[in-house]
Amino acid sequence: MKKVFIILLLFSVTRTYAQKRDADSLRQAIRVAKEDTTKVKLLNWLGSEYTWSSADSAVMYEQQALRLAQKINYSAGIAYSQGNLSNALTTLGNYPQAMDYGFKCLAYYKKIKDTLNIMGANEGIGMCYREQGNYNLGLTY
Repeated sequence: MKKVFIILLLFSVTRTYAQKRDADSLRQAIRVAKEDTTKVKLLNWLGSEYTWSSADSAVMYEQQALRLAQKINYSAGIAYSQGNLSNALTTLGNYPQAMDYGFKCLAYYKKIKDTLNIMGANEGIGMCYREQGNYNLGLTY
């Protein structure tokens, strides 16, 4: 039993170190990136890295991604940022704003008939309903 605990502890420490290293690499890439779709994608990637562990940081990065995507008129980046914001805001318990972003994201993906991302948007909305204790409505998404 003691060996299992030590192995799990080492795995946890290694995973945490790898996540920090990935986040550091993304922040460096963001610093040197041009104001284009690549930077939006990097910001989204970094934001999604923090969604469950440090949701306030995720919101900050996703808001930056959303502003830049709007500035350069990058529709897919806008929708992706909105979906990520919905997830991070759900983690923080800001359900009204999470739902707002979630439904905006869903509307975009329905408009372009992107089935895979429609499923992801529905999952985020369902998760938000679940976190509010509305299990029946959550199951419909």
